Order: sequence, then structure tokens, then C-alpha cells
Amino acid sequence: MIKNYLKTAFRTLVKNKSYSIINIARLAISLTAAMLLLLWVWDELSYDRMHSKGDRIYSAHGVIDREMQNIWASSAPLAVFGKTEIPVIEEACHVNEWGNIFTQDGMRDE
Repeated sequence: MIKNYLKTAFRTLVKNKSYSIINIARLAISLTAAMLLLLWVWDELSYDRMHSKGDRIYSAHGVIDREMQNIWASSAPLAVFGKTEIPVIEEACHVNEWGNIFTQDGMRDE
């Protein structure tokens, strides 16, 4: 029975070549887009999950042009101020725009 279904499907594909190519390309593009979207969501949800206390990690945010934007580079005084003035902060560091992480005393953490 399955052999008969496959034979009929193949004959239809060969008979309507342009229609088949359009449908197969559309299906491939939509599956690729869905997979890329799912991979992106998975990556966003897995942020800082490698740390045992990842739920306690926060990043500084700033307001630029009335829009909330992530600040991926922070200065040393921000880390020092946060550590000394806000008692809830246990540890603080600053990150420059190239992704280097510096501890509170200014030493590079490799």
C-alpha cells in the first residue's frame, strides 16, 4: 500500500515540476526559518545557565534617547559604587566593549 502511495506522489511531482519545485522550496525556507527562530530562542533562554547562581546575575541598563538599551560596557566606578553603596550587591565587575572582564580592583580576569 505504501509503495502505491509513493509511486503516485512521485508521478505527481514529475508531472507538475514547477508547482512541485515552488512548494518544496517554500517548505524548505519555512522549516529553515522556524529552526533558526527556535535556536535563537533557545540561546536567549540559556543565557547564564552555566553558572550555579545564574538567577542572581544582573547587568546594568541605561536610558539612551528615551529607549531602554543594554549597556554591554560599564565603567569601573559603576562597579565600585554598586559594591559600596548598595548592600545587596555581593560582587561587581565592569566589562569593556571588547568583552574583557575586569574585577573590582581593576585586574583583568582571564
